[in-house]
Amino acid sequence: AEAVALRLDAAGFERVFLVHDPTEFQHRVAAAMKCHLEKRNIQVASQAGSSRNWLGTAAAWRPDLLYVVYSNEKKALPLALNFRKSRPETALLFGRSLLRQSFIDALGPMAEGALFVDLFRRGKSERAQEGGFMSVLTTRGITVPTANHGFGWDMMSLCGQALVKAHGNTCGAVRFLESGVAISGATGSFRFRSENHNGREEFCPTRISRCHRGQVEEVCHA
Repeated sequence: AEAVALRLDAAGFERVFLVHDPTEFQHRVAAAMKCHLEKRNIQVASQAGSSRNWLGTAAAWRPDLLYVVYSNEKKALPLALNFRKSRPETALLFGRSLLRQSFIDALGPMAEGALFVDLFRRGKSERAQEGGFMSVLTTRGITVPTANHGFGWDMMSLCGQALVKAHGNTCGAVRFLESGVAISGATGSFRFRSENHNGREEFCPTRISRCHRGQVEEVCHA
């Protein structure tokens, strides 16, 4: 949430309306987002999409950005479509979970200019691991590699590296992974230990990407 707030501040947004799924997880995401936006002196309002009057409240509030804090396509799509009818000039931002080809296709013409929280640098990777991942998936017909693709790729590639180092011995592979050695993957850098199986040395990179002429391109990044 902090990184997204930083990106939105840098992009010049001043009034952000958060419409969120009423689930506990997304409610907490929206609350954290609101906190970090307010720290940057960005005006923010937040309401659950299940509220009967959220659309009228959001339109009357006149935000310059609507952030749809949902991960479920079927729930997010009608909210975005209805809001676009009432406020066509307002920018739309969707969370990282919705950055996938099926949702972009479902948006139809409304996808043009839509913003997404993103994990990857689209078309200009600076890290070899990220670039290799993107190249393999796109050449195999995955037009929009997602964060979940990246997490799965890293799980397999890190386990593969560990097994090679341990000459196929699974216990040796675990010892290698837990040794604290630095390992780079498509989604970031890792350093695992027996007491830390998360292993991330830093938070996942956070970028803002947009759809433009059917392609996903980077707008700004951390």
